[in-house]
Amino acid sequence: MKSLKIITALAILGVLILLACRKEEQPDINAAADPCACASEVSADFEIIERHSQIANSEMIVTDHVLQNSGTKQVRFRAKEEDAEYTWYIGTDVETDRETFKTFGLQWIGSNIPITLVVKKEPNTICFPQDDGYDSITKNFTIYQECHEPYLLEGTFRM
Repeated sequence: MKSLKIITALAILGVLILLACRKEEQPDINAAADPCACASEVSADFEIIERHSQIANSEMIVTDHVLQNSGTKQVRFRAKEEDAEYTWYIGTDVETDRETFKTFGLQWIGSNIPITLVVKKEPNTICFPQDDGYDSITKNFTIYQECHEPYLLEGTFRM
């Protein structure tokens, strides 16, 4: 009888131990975010920006067609790459800031004007081992006098 009580007590103790020692669920550990997901190669891409009206505080818009219907038109050029060394070639002028501008008079109407930007920056060789930290691009924009030209019906326009 005494041994039956001991065996029963040991059985109950064993069941309690098994129930008490279950594995606690742990949350899944997400894989580490890709460190190169937001990285990009050095790029010389830039925006051509103009005011949509001659009013001093009017909105600046990104464009590739400039409408010139007054005495002078200021056009800005802004590099998309930050914290780099910039060299702009606009005609015979050479500029070295991230953003620069030029003023175009009526004599430029109908002209197709090339703008070249060269960018040098320390490359991210971990994500882009072939990047040499140097890029250049030439974009053309045209200055028009009126909006009713058929080729102005295509493209992206923001108002």
